[in-house]
Formats: sequence, structure tokens, C-alpha cells
Amino acid sequence: RAGKFEVQPGYTPTTTFDPQHPDYSLTPIASSRPKYWYISEHKHSSTKNGKAEGRPVVSVVVYTRDSDTGLQDTMESLFAQTLQNIEIIIVDDASDKPESRAALQEFARLPHVRLLKVPVSAKGRGAAYNAAMINARGEYVFILDSQNMLEPTCLEVFAWHLSTNPALGFVKGYTVAYDARNFLHTGSFADRSMFRTRNQVTNAAMIRRTVLAQLGGFDREVTAPGMAGWDLWMRCAEAGIWGTTLPLYMDWMHVQGQSYGADDKGSIVYKGEMNTVEFMERYPRLQGGQWPRAAPSPSMAGSAFERDRLQDTPPFPNRLMKEVPHAMMIVETLDSSNEIGSANLESVKQMVKRGWQVTIVDVSPSSGNVSFVPFSSLTPDTLSLSQFIQIGDYPRFLRYLMESRQPDFVFLSGSEFALQILPFLKACGQMMSYQPAFVGYVHMVEPVHAHLVDASRSMLDLTLVSTNAQLSLFEDDSGDNQLGRLMLRVLKDKKIPEVGWRGRSEPRPSRAWSENLVVRVNAGIDSSASRSDFARRASVRASLGVSAQSPLVWLLDASPAGFSGSLLEALKDEDEPFVAVVSPHMPPFHHAPHAHSSSAMGASETWPEFIDRIDLVNTIYTTNTTMADMLATADVVVIPPGMPFGPVLQAMAGSLVVVAAKGDPVAEFLVDQDTGILVEVSDADIVSRVQAALAQHADSSVSGEGSMEDSADEEHALHQAIREEYVQQYSIGIRKLLKSKSSVSTIGKSARDVVTSRYSADVMGQRFVQALCSPLTQSRLAKPRIPLEVGLEGAARGVEHSLLLARTYELTRRNAAQDKTILSMTQDDKKKENSLREVIEKVRMRETEILELQDDLRARENDIQDAQKSASEQAERIQTLEKELDEVKEHTDKHNKKDKTYHEGAENVWREYTALIKSHDELQAERDSLEKRLSRTASDLDKCTDKHSKKLKTLDAFLHDATEAEAEAGASHHVSV
Repeated sequence: RAGKFEVQPGYTPTTTFDPQHPDYSLTPIASSRPKYWYISEHKHSSTKNGKAEGRPVVSVVVYTRDSDTGLQDTMESLFAQTLQNIEIIIVDDASDKPESRAALQEFARLPHVRLLKVPVSAKGRGAAYNAAMINARGEYVFILDSQNMLEPTCLEVFAWHLSTNPALGFVKGYTVAYDARNFLHTGSFADRSMFRTRNQVTNAAMIRRTVLAQLGGFDREVTAPGMAGWDLWMRCAEAGIWGTTLPLYMDWMHVQGQSYGADDKGSIVYKGEMNTVEFMERYPRLQGGQWPRAAPSPSMAGSAFERDRLQDTPPFPNRLMKEVPHAMMIVETLDSSNEIGSANLESVKQMVKRGWQVTIVDVSPSSGNVSFVPFSSLTPDTLSLSQFIQIGDYPRFLRYLMESRQPDFVFLSGSEFALQILPFLKACGQMMSYQPAFVGYVHMVEPVHAHLVDASRSMLDLTLVSTNAQLSLFEDDSGDNQLGRLMLRVLKDKKIPEVGWRGRSEPRPSRAWSENLVVRVNAGIDSSASRSDFARRASVRASLGVSAQSPLVWLLDASPAGFSGSLLEALKDEDEPFVAVVSPHMPPFHHAPHAHSSSAMGASETWPEFIDRIDLVNTIYTTNTTMADMLATADVVVIPPGMPFGPVLQAMAGSLVVVAAKGDPVAEFLVDQDTGILVEVSDADIVSRVQAALAQHADSSVSGEGSMEDSADEEHALHQAIREEYVQQYSIGIRKLLKSKSSVSTIGKSARDVVTSRYSADVMGQRFVQALCSPLTQSRLAKPRIPLEVGLEGAARGVEHSLLLARTYELTRRNAAQDKTILSMTQDDKKKENSLREVIEKVRMRETEILELQDDLRARENDIQDAQKSASEQAERIQTLEKELDEVKEHTDKHNKKDKTYHEGAENVWREYTALIKSHDELQAERDSLEKRLSRTASDLDKCTDKHSKKLKTLDAFLHDATEAEAEAGASHHVSV
């Protein structure tokens, strides 16, 4: 048990695959994932001809053909399995690449690996699988193709599931498809009828070798790709054999090209030709619907428990060699968001950083939807038992783990079941050659768990606590604070004598401190992971509708009937603007308010109803935010008084201001008023409030108004006094913060500095490992031996108690669902009742209106009678008028006929007039045209006249000249003559 104290040089944080946020590069062999290269002692203790002797638990059949790199990946995932009592049969389907043959020969040299070459004449993978079945020696056979890989715990989980469920023929998990296509496949054997049309699962399953022998292995005639496995499942169903699918992603399927895909329901589909009708004709029994029943899930609440099974040894050995310190931690929750889970996670992280190997075992009756990714990111050896075995098999599995892993220390951390079966674990550990030390690990000041640890200290080798408040729970009662115990009793609503402890009237027995080793190892947190995330802060505030500047006060309470409801009422009229956010991330305030409390409006009142009733316009209730969201978003976090634990260190590391009650366990971390708001309530204030309440009740009793008994009066007065005093002091502290906003950042910074300097994770880890490996611890590990019979009885009682709790939890869950339904129905009934009242009120108003209308109707009837008299008188006048009207009608008809004739003539005249107008227009147009032509002609004539006039003038001049010439010629002639 030589421990390692310091962080290993070159330590690199690891991660793992998260189905909620899948990163398909994080395959089982990815370098960023944690791996434990376990080596079985069975393979090296006895060998013959270089091969391991003895029967392995599982025979893994690996089919390959010219796949050297893919085979390397597959083998590496097998070497990282937590179950190493296995044999690997590599079936080589006529590989012809030199590098592939070299890789096969290299693997064949390993003691637990056998190479089987299939002749070229063999047809299909079915023939290759059958050749391996003949040589398989394991009780179970796992089918795996090269390039496909397995998660580290796959073989161990499947083998245990089959060994504890003999009615099952095979088992598999969910599939992760990667490479050419990335998707998650959740096809299940529970979908029996779906197998008629398509294969719902991959071949990566664990099958009993007896089942394969009964069926004669795979059908050699089925050679189509993707059909051999489907045919095997169908023939199993035909033979009345069926299996189950565990809700765990266990195998990785390598997808090449587009040969495989997923339909809209997540079913694996081979994209080749399938003659479904011809295929189904092979199974006449299934055609009639005679499918075997699906096996029940490993839900434990309804499982029958057989005490005799506890005496059985584990179904198979798996003793592993150990080269580094190993710790096994038994927990009841893998939820890292609460106090216990986060403390366990940090403890595991610190051991891993120092080179330890850690096995995490969740023994809760049901893991629910909690993700154990944070733990499996640190260690691949993380197991949630409820997902693959029943509660009755928990003790045997824990015994198997101790014999397999050979842990140096077995931690019992926050697990009531582990403490109850501790005698069994201790007795089994004493029979081992390498006996582990059993350590009780107490994270929170919760008297129930602390009392169980304290009652088991005679069997525990060491008890580790995180705080002084936890340490004080294991000390003598002489130093107890009477008011503190009274507060604890009142806030938890437990009626116990004031000198008692946990409901017992006798005093708690005192022990000498030196007889029991209890060590405080300090609380710690990784402050670097809690730094302000401004992006998340802005995002969450936007989703809540809160501005960036508004102070945000976070209250942790699941019920408005508790302390937080009263506090919000007190802060309702606060002048300084702020926003209060209530979230049920932590257990509710343990005090159940008295029926006469001002805030007690019935246990069924929800936060939204309370907020509406009180009209808290600045209060938001949310269930959609995580604790990390609120730690990044809030400015102030309020821890109700008496809450045994809370996210105090996380809040301080995130620079939040914590408001808590002085004297509460969580107040230990605040140190002083510079790092948080410590609310102090004095005895005198409580006493004065109690006296005033009793005096007021006495006065009302004298007047006949009160009827409570004295004890009920005192209890009610005490409840009221404590609540009112704490509400007043808390509201004063919060108001001071709201008025001085600068103090919020100052106190938050001081709180972070305290966490960084005093409560760092590395300091906690070093003290943790030193406490385990110190000489003082090693010298105190020897304890009296426990007979196996006593251990078996303790295990039986623990299992029965856990089964009872599981059934109680199931009934509580169902009752809660029924209560929720009833509450919803009650609310609907209230809405209907209110609607009915509104309808009745409307009916009453309508009745009043009807009465008024009836009075109006009577008045109108009288008016009608008077009108009828006048109407009869007018009737005669009407008859006379009608006669006159008939005469007028006759004259009118005559005039109408005349009018008709007149109208017809008028129409003819109009038509003639229209025609004349049209002719007139045409003549006018023609006249205008003629006038234009005449005008042009006249113009032309004038021009011709002018021209002729000119010509005439010329002719006249010529004639004149000619006349004169003629006269002259005549005269001349006359003269000549």
C-alpha cells in the first residue's frame, strides 16, 4: 500500500464519449480517453505451449480479411477490457495482403489469442463464424468484426448479465456508428415484431455457447451481407430463445461508404437487396406470431430475492494483476451536480492525478437518467449496477470486484446500502490474500448518514471527513450545543427528547477518541472550473428575461411552504430593484410548516401558484437551468438555515456571495463576514418571540378563540419564532447587499481568494492520499475478523432493505405522479368551478334582465290594446282609402298606357331627332369640307387670276407696243407710199 502523494508529471486530463453530446472521434482507443491495461493473472499463472490453460469466460470471435489497421483497433479495445479472463479467436477469411498477414502472426503469439484461417472455399461470414464456434472454449461467445470496437466494461457487464439471468440466450447494448457515417443506434431486442421486416441490431452481441450449439451455429447458406446475423436472431426466436438489450452504448460499428445506414427510427439497415417474403418463409412459427417473450429489464424493485444466492461464489473469476495503488469507491449516485457526487468526483480526480487506478460502483436501486460521463472521463472502470444486474446480486458482484481488482482501499461514500452490507464485504475481504482496507467517507453533515458511518466504525478501518462540523459528529456529546441540537430537531421536524440522539431516549455512548481513527482530510474544489463564464451568464439571463445589470438572488428550495417562501414575502416590498430566481436543485427545507403558519397554504401549492398568490413580480421559478447555469448567472446564493449541505464552495469559487446561518455546517467555509453573509440568531430573540406567541395564544384561549393543547402551542410557537427570526435576519443581510452593490463584487472576490488558498483540490488530494497511506493509518488497519455467517446475514438485510427502499421509491414515484395528476385534476376542477360560478352569476344577471323585460312587456301590451282600438277605427278609413286607391290605380293604369304610347312616340321622335342630328353633323362636316375646298379653290383662283392679270398686262403692253409699231409702220408705209 505504498501511496503516491504528488501529482504525476505529465498528467493530462482525459475525457470520454457522451451520448448526449456525441463526439465520434472519441472511440474506445482514442488517446484522450482513460485506459487501464488490465492483465489477467489467469493467463500468466499456468501456460502450456505458450497458450493459457483453463476455461475462459468469453470467447471473442474477431472476423477479419485484409484489415491490418482495423484489426489493430479492434484488438486494442479488447486489451483494454475490464474482463480479461477471455480468449480471442481471430478468424482470417483468406487475407492476402502481406501487412495483414504480418499483423495476424504478431497477434497469434499472444497467450490468449488464437488464429484460425478459413479456406477460400468457405462461403460467407457464417461459415467463418462457425469455424470459430467449434474451437471456442468460453461459456459465452462474442461476435466482433475487425474495425469494430468495444467499450472497456462491455464484456464484463454482458457476462454478468447473462450469468444472473439464465433465461436469456444473448445480450447486447446500443451501438455507435462512426467513420463514413456517424449516428447512434438504439435498436433493441425488445422490438420483437420489427424483426419481421428488418434487422434491428448489429452482430456485436454476447451469446451463450450452448445456444449456438443448439442452433448449429450460423446458416452457411445465408451469404448475403448483413443477413447472417438477422437469420441467427430469427432462428433463435423460432426455437423459443430470446435476449435483451441493455441501455448502454457498448459497441462501435465502423461504417464504410453507404452500405449501412439508419432509418428514421434508428434501426440499422443494410442497403442491399432483401427478399423479405422469402426470408420470412423460413420461420413458420414466427409467421403465426409465436414470438418468445422479451426478457425483463434489470429493474430491481420487483425482483424476488433469494438469500441462498449470497452464499454462491461469483460466477467466474477475473483476478487482475496490479502494479499501482487501486481504490474502489462504492457510491449511491453518479450525479456530479450534488454535494456527494461532486465530492466523490473530486476525490477520484485527485487519486487519478497521482497515478492511482479507481473503480467506481454505483449501487443505487435505479440510476435514472443520471449521466456518469464525469466519472468515466476519469476512469474507464465505472459501473452502474442497476443497469445490468438485480439488487440481490449486488453483494456477490462487489465481492467479485474486490477479488478481481484487489483494491488497497474500499471507500463507502454516501452509500447506505454499502454500510449495511459492510459485514459481508468485510468477511469476504478477510478471505482474500490481499485484504483491502474499508474506509467510510463522509462528505456532508447529515445525521442519518453520519450515524450509519458511526455505527459501522467497529468494522471500518478508517473514517474520513471533510469539515470540522462532520468531525464533531463523531466526538463525545459533552461538547454538543443544546440550541444547535434543538435547531436540528425542529428543522427536521423530529420529536425526540432534548438529551437524545437520532430519536433515541438514551444518550449517545461516548468513546475514547484514540480507539477509532477519524481523520479530517479537508474539503476541496477545482476553482479553475468555476471561473466566471460570461457567455453562459449572458445566455442564461437572456433565457430568464433578466437584464445584465439586475442583481440576481438565487434561492435553493423545492417547496414554497419552506423558508424561502417566507423570505420572499419579507422582501416583497424591497425598494432596491433585484430579481429572485428559485430552483429545486437541492433538497427542500426540512421543516414542515405548522397549519397555522401564514405561509402554509397546503402542501400541494407549487412555486408558480405561490408567486401568483403573493404577486411576486420580481421572482422567477425555473426547472430548466442546471446548477452550473445558476452558479454562472447569480450574484447572491441563499442557503436556508438547517440545510445540511449546499454548493457553497462552488458558489464561492465563482465569486458569488453566500448568505447562510451562522452555526450551520456550510458556514464553516465562509470564515468571516468578509467572504459571505453570516446570519446569527440569538437565543434571547427566539425566547422573546416564543413568549410573545404563547402570551398571545393564551389571551385568545381565555377569550375562547384558541383550542390547541399546550404541547402543540409550544411547538407551534417555537416553529414560528425560529422561522420569523431567521427570515428577519436573512432579509436584513440581503437588503444590505442590495443597497451596496459594490460590496457584492468585493465579498465575491474575497470568497474566491479563500477557496483558492484554503480549499484547493490539490491540497485536498494530497491530504486525502496522505491520510490513506500514513504510518498511523497503516498501523490501525487490523480489525477483528467477522464470520462469514454474520456477513451473509448483514448482506441479506441490506438487500432486503434496499429492495424495500426501491419499492418504496417506486411507490413514492407513482404516488407523486398520481398526486400530480390529482393536483392537475383539482386545479382543473377549480377552474371549472370558477367558470361555473361565473356562469351562475351571468344567469342571475340574465334573470334580472328578464324581469325588467317582463315589466316592459306588460306596459307594451297596454299600449298595444290602445293601439288596437285606434287600429280598428283606422281600418274603416283604410277601406275607404283602399277604394279610392283602386280608382287611382285605374286612372293610373290609363295614364300609364298613355304614358307608354307617349314614351314610344317620344322614343321614335328621339330616334328620328338623333338621326337628323347625325345627318346634320354629317352635312355640317361635308359643308365644312366643301368650304375648305372652296376656300382652297378661291385661293387658287385668286392666284390664277393674279397670274393671268399679270399675263394680260404683259399682253396689253405687247399689244400696245405692237399697235404703236404697226401704226408707225403704217405711217412709214404711208409716207413711203
